[in-house]
Amino acid sequence: MKPQIHTTVGFGGGLLLYRFWGKVEGIFFFLGSVLLDVDHFIDFIWRTKCKNLNIKHIIKGTYTFDMAHLEIAPGRKDSLCMFLFHTVEFLSLICLVAVLIKSSALMGFFLGAAFHLVLDFVDAKRKKIQKTYSWIEFIIRRQLMKKKGLDPDGAQKEVLNSIQRPSKRPE
Repeated sequence: MKPQIHTTVGFGGGLLLYRFWGKVEGIFFFLGSVLLDVDHFIDFIWRTKCKNLNIKHIIKGTYTFDMAHLEIAPGRKDSLCMFLFHTVEFLSLICLVAVLIKSSALMGFFLGAAFHLVLDFVDAKRKKIQKTYSWIEFIIRRQLMKKKGLDPDGAQKEVLNSIQRPSKRPE
């Protein structure tokens, strides 16, 4: 899902919580619904072995990679996505810490992140993109794909090839 949608919908949800729960909780709901996507930047840097850590370069590169993936991946059997923070394990950890330390702000962040995940899940199903929302599920499905002779990174590799420019080397 495009970041603009998460920002807009998360802002709306944050305003509702701000009005009915509290200022801090509403702000943290919004932050949770948007900041969850930090793992897209991590994924981009890792996959491309990006050495240029200029924030504008990373944002543009991540957006280009994600949009190209949305064009290539739908319906493919050689595509499996997972983002580190887009998992039930990560959300469970946030929720557990929020409950243990009795933090309504962190609970607001958890609810925003959970809201983000629900939006992503619906969007992925609608676009027929294979995503996992669990580290355990990812490992199992990845192994099953390999046993079937499929490359779980097939679509991502195709995206990388399509967005990387040939190097300009003097002949």
